[in-house]
Amino acid sequence: MRKIIGVLVAICYLMAFPPFINLYNRPGFVLGIPTFIFGLIMNAICLVLSVLVLYCYENKRDEDEQKKYAK
Repeated sequence: MRKIIGVLVAICYLMAFPPFINLYNRPGFVLGIPTFIFGLIMNAICLVLSVLVLYCYENKRDEDEQKKYAK
């Protein structure tokens, strides 16, 4: 799971660099928000959610290990 989330974080991070920014740097609007700002918001949400999933997974794994050793 750690490797999968690491790859997702890397992909989201790369979306902020100029070669990939062209994907959402277009004229227009999405839901009333300029496309560029919408792309930045989606990129930030993706990064936050992927780190949150990784944190929850690691935290649950640590709790399970502690319960195993407590018995």
